[in-house]
Amino acid sequence: MKKIEILSPCVCAGRNMEAGMLLDIDAIRPGDAGILIGSGLAREVERYEVPERDIVPETRDPEPAKKTARKSRK
Repeated sequence: MKKIEILSPCVCAGRNMEAGMLLDIDAIRPGDAGILIGSGLAREVERYEVPERDIVPETRDPEPAKKTARKSRK
């Protein structure tokens, strides 16, 4: 899926854009995308969507430390 990555903070299409934002190409007009890419404020990147999983990572409690008996001094 093609997206546009904003490289520098700017204002485009009435929105404040921050560096690192990813936008769908269909979310803005082709003319705005051309201006952003042509001016060096953004670049076109290929990103793949990762499906969300309902799997919860398994967590376990650490085993308690074994207590050792101390030798008494005489």
